[in-house]
Amino acid sequence: MQKCFLVLLLWCFQFHLPALLAQPATYRNLVLEGGGIRGIAYGGTLAALEERGILDSMQRVGGTSAGAIQAALLAVGYTPLEITHITFQTPIQKFTDGRWFFLGGFPRVANQFGWYLGDKFRKWLETLIRQKTGIQDLTLAQLHALQGRNRTRDLYVMGTNLT
Repeated sequence: MQKCFLVLLLWCFQFHLPALLAQPATYRNLVLEGGGIRGIAYGGTLAALEERGILDSMQRVGGTSAGAIQAALLAVGYTPLEITHITFQTPIQKFTDGRWFFLGGFPRVANQFGWYLGDKFRKWLETLIRQKTGIQDLTLAQLHALQGRNRTRDLYVMGTNLT
């Protein structure tokens, strides 16, 4: 019985396997990892995916840390070229919103679990999202409703609280 099943299975693959292998892979999800300053490389990576026609099939994007920032920009419709421009034209020092230069971060790390307040970064990202979508305080549900229009995609994010 097992031999008959195996022979039948191999016979089916004989006709269908070449057709399956000939079909190009279709990617629907893109996840970008973190890496701090290495996140600047994502503009080039996204451009390479676009040149190969892979980026257009992406329906969902996500990421962590620096990858999440790039994924958010991609999700709201920024092109790889625009993302590269934003990345290289934004001085990272503009996000330092702690007190007393970097020394003010020590109490925040101990009491509020973050070196900086994050207000300047949040406002910067909100502005970029509003410029691309025209929606103030865009929610994930609103972004989902926009999916497919003006290069928008679903965005998947995850947060972790280590306390």
